[in-house]
Amino acid sequence: MIYKYEMACKEAGLSEEQTAEIRRFFDAEQKKLKRRNDSMERNRISYFSVSNVIEELGENADYEIPDLAVDVEDEVLHKMDLERLEELLEELTEEDREFLQIYFEEEAGAEKRVAERLGITRKKVQCWRERLLTNLRNKFFEKN
Repeated sequence: MIYKYEMACKEAGLSEEQTAEIRRFFDAEQKKLKRRNDSMERNRISYFSVSNVIEELGENADYEIPDLAVDVEDEVLHKMDLERLEELLEELTEEDREFLQIYFEEEAGAEKRVAERLGITRKKVQCWRERLLTNLRNKFFEKN
């Protein structure tokens, strides 16, 4: 049986030796693919081709492919937590929100710079931060 790549090799003017080397490569790849497919079949692992899905639905179709590695429950809970945190932040006074924004824009351990920027002592910055974070934490974890 003459394969397309063998005909292409002849058309390209490759020697018999070069064609034989390419044939060995393709045969080895085909054997690897067959072993992989046999193994997947034995282990009842199925897979599909994304290109086949695109061909069936058309290039302009709207489709989604689920990521099986994602824990949907964790993602939903995380999103709910973020929404709750946003609600709690909106309940803060303008001054408290501004403080938190300034505090978290600065580098870690930058209480001195925050204090200078706001014109207050470092101790006041530390107390303010602890009061706000404790208050948010308590509200966040309280039962509705």
